[in-house]
Amino acid sequence: MHLEAVKLEAGMRLGAAATKEQREEAEKLAQSIYGATAASQNFNAIQAQASPVTALDQRHQQQLAQIEEYKILYPQKIMEAEAARAAIEEQYRQQRMEAQWEEWKQASDGARMFGDAVDAVGSSATSTITGY
Repeated sequence: MHLEAVKLEAGMRLGAAATKEQREEAEKLAQSIYGATAASQNFNAIQAQASPVTALDQRHQQQLAQIEEYKILYPQKIMEAEAARAAIEEQYRQQRMEAQWEEWKQASDGARMFGDAVDAVGSSATSTITGY
């Protein structure tokens, strides 16, 4: 929703009995809220670009919110929603661990070298155990 539409809606919600000053005050308040919301959304987007972990966290929160909406709209399908939630939680935990590991490795050259060495040892051990 654009700023002008938000301001118009704020004024209209007051009703016909509202004074000009009340409408102006409501529009100012709506503009402040709109600005704060936009700034927060922009910051979240920047965080998500800078950190894969943050991007995963944000996506996870959106998915959980969508499941809650689904449960409200379709209460007879709560079991399905809970199964989906469990799958999303498991996937999220795994992806978050991997993203944190990658982020940590990128923190410094020493961390990268150590992380690469640990990854190599892990791959070698897996190959030895499985025979591949």
